[in-house]
Amino acid sequence: MPVKVIQSKAHAESCLKELHTYLKVIYTELINQMDNNNNTEYRLMEVLKFGKFSNIPYSTKDEDISIYEIVNHVFGYIITFKACLELYQMFAPFSRDIYFTCNLAQSKGLDLYSTPFTDASGKLKQIACEIFAATNERNNSKLKNEIQSLEHGNKLNGENGININPNDVEKFLFFYLPQATTVSQNFKILKYYPNTKVNVKWIDIKE
Repeated sequence: MPVKVIQSKAHAESCLKELHTYLKVIYTELINQMDNNNNTEYRLMEVLKFGKFSNIPYSTKDEDISIYEIVNHVFGYIITFKACLELYQMFAPFSRDIYFTCNLAQSKGLDLYSTPFTDASGKLKQIACEIFAATNERNNSKLKNEIQSLEHGNKLNGENGININPNDVEKFLFFYLPQATTVSQNFKILKYYPNTKVNVKWIDIKE
């Protein structure tokens, strides 16, 4: 399980640039593998099914991987680093004291959490986030389940990096859905989850 510690806004921006460069490499590799055979339609299916590509940055594996692994993980990586950028902007007065631990491609525990920091009132705070990408907000009840998990504090414990009272944790959920907009998603969140204490935000990965 790759873990990445983001130490500043500039660091998060650098990680995003690295991922964008990586995706250009994958695109080139895909085109090159397609050119190895004139039967384009068949070759496309063969490359997508059996092709191997350069591994994702920050991976713990030292081997080429399939396009499916790339698709499954890269969306989460991009949303994670964009979430860091959003959080550094939102908590700008305390940004020098905040590092983010990013549990990339993780199935258990929190996807993203901060080091503890002291807010303007002198209270000790910490940030806890969940990250996901899906075809729609109701896919496997993902949005609902992640909100409930954060609201009920199921993951807000020392085992998952949270070292303060769960009531003092700033809870966020960052997600991406294709063909959505910030306005449309904010409307749905207010409609379906009007009383949630979790800060829910749709991330535009194309910005």
